[in-house]
Amino acid sequence: MNDRNWGGFRKGSGRKTTGRNIVNITLTLTKTEAKNLRERAEQDGLSVSRFISKWLCLNTLPESLTDEKRLTDGII
Repeated sequence: MNDRNWGGFRKGSGRKTTGRNIVNITLTLTKTEAKNLRERAEQDGLSVSRFISKWLCLNTLPESLTDEKRLTDGII
């Protein structure tokens, strides 16, 4: 039996929520499609996520999501 009072689940422990309301979505594209998507986004001066959001008329991404590298590394 473990008499120590550490480890395991404890109410209120763990990482606190940040309040951000975003979801990562993975797209499956060919290399050519991904290249074209990145080029189109760059031509418009937008990140890939912003470009897709604008193209789909969503326009609800928070302004803090403008780091192109963070949004595209490993996603597309």
